[in-house]
Amino acid sequence: MGRYTHVGPAMQNYQNPPYPSALPRATLPRNAALVLVPSAHLALGLIMLLALALRLWGLAFGLPYVIQPDEPSVEMRALHMWYAGDPNSHYYVYPSLYYDLQALLAFAVAHAAGVLQPDVLRHPLVHLPLFYLAGRAFTALLGTVTVLVVYLAGRMLSPRVGLIAALFLAVAAQHVQQSHYITVDAPTALFTALAAFYALRALRRSGNMRDIVLGGVAAGLATGTKYNAAVALALPIVAALLSAQPWTRRLGACLAASMACAAVFVLTTPFAVLDPPPFLRSLHVVAQHYAQGHPGAEGNDNALWYLQYLAQEGLLVPLTVLVVAGLAVGVVRYRRAGLVLLAFALPYYALLCSTFVRFDRNLLPLLPILVLFAATVADAVILPLAVALRNRSAAYVLVLGMAAGPSAYVAMRSDYAITHRFSEEVAVAWATVHLPRGARLATENWEGSSFEISPRHFRITHLSTLARQSYGWLLARGIGYAVADSYTDDAYLSDSRHYPLEAVRYRELFHRARLLARITGQPLLRPGPTMSIYELRQR
Repeated sequence: MGRYTHVGPAMQNYQNPPYPSALPRATLPRNAALVLVPSAHLALGLIMLLALALRLWGLAFGLPYVIQPDEPSVEMRALHMWYAGDPNSHYYVYPSLYYDLQALLAFAVAHAAGVLQPDVLRHPLVHLPLFYLAGRAFTALLGTVTVLVVYLAGRMLSPRVGLIAALFLAVAAQHVQQSHYITVDAPTALFTALAAFYALRALRRSGNMRDIVLGGVAAGLATGTKYNAAVALALPIVAALLSAQPWTRRLGACLAASMACAAVFVLTTPFAVLDPPPFLRSLHVVAQHYAQGHPGAEGNDNALWYLQYLAQEGLLVPLTVLVVAGLAVGVVRYRRAGLVLLAFALPYYALLCSTFVRFDRNLLPLLPILVLFAATVADAVILPLAVALRNRSAAYVLVLGMAAGPSAYVAMRSDYAITHRFSEEVAVAWATVHLPRGARLATENWEGSSFEISPRHFRITHLSTLARQSYGWLLARGIGYAVADSYTDDAYLSDSRHYPLEAVRYRELFHRARLLARITGQPLLRPGPTMSIYELRQR
């Protein structure tokens, strides 16, 4: 509980530094409304509890089915690394750090659970839900720690900015959602936030060499989690260049940070050096993929597209407006500190906009920096609003409520939705009841993984898209049923100009096959795509 006090001279003891003196007693008369003044530690504790609750809520979604398509890429490789005793993930589309951490977690979970159930150690694949739940919980904890690091980074500007930024990230809809998944994006955000913290602390300590090197270490951890986060090295480098040290020391600090970043990357992804050919091939594959296309995730208007995503789903409109305003306000109010943050935000955003393929999750490493900018504006607005309202509590509630409320609502709505059965699960349940045992099914994208654990033991033909092959090809291989999902077919049908062959094949399938069932996704009560199950016919 906080304590009640009159607004007046006693307020000078509130936090450190004190609240700006622009709110003198003459501005807020003695009979003004009383204000609840919680300590900074209590406020931070409540924000951390909120962040943790939002990220743990619904964490077992979909299990035993794996609904999120990118999770098996990490979890199954991590299980192999542990069970086979192989430190090499043999997969370099992403760096190795997060795979190594998940493999260590699988080892710990298996041996802890093995005390009560030895079968976990002998047959881990039978107990996949246990490992998925543990892996998701690990990501959720990393996401929650990111909120703390953002507070520490913001505190380098002011304690209020730190608390406000932590609140904004705690309820950021996209960060909450991605913190539920066994993917590299939320962990990368933790390390970019850590690089920002050390860079701002180095600036505050007049270019402290230790902080700059630690910023390089954090940038190396970010790069070792996701390649594009290498841009985070700009944070300690610009902090060094803007410090008050002689130029020789500044350049030496830049070199030390760069070497620390490179060394940590090699330590966390050692097979980039020990086995370079597959590593370089993977980088080439990633570059080609982003340049050539990914159905449903393509466009040449990425600068606008990412901004629209933030406004519509990622942060929502009020926070996005504060972010855009904060790009200028942060530099005006905090000068060199604002430039340091901008030195990462602008090049990273430019990198995202330079590719033909776009994925919203690539924004995650940028979110900690964006909420810091948003917090600088919110903090600047609260003071004059408090003067106008003659009530500081009302100013805080109004500004923070309007800024964070919509995003918190969307985050809670998403958490509520994933506690319900997904459309994929309903489709499997329908097929289990209505389709014969051993039926041959063609599934698209990742959906077949759900049908594989049906007790009817269907024979599954996996296709990236049902339109990859012709209708006749499916019939010739004895496939009797096809399962279409709207996430996949809409990507082709909505852009038939670029995918004319796929659009024709989808239309032929929908025309010639007999629709048996259609399970429609519903935003709250049945998340997921619309699942359509067809029976293939000869005529």
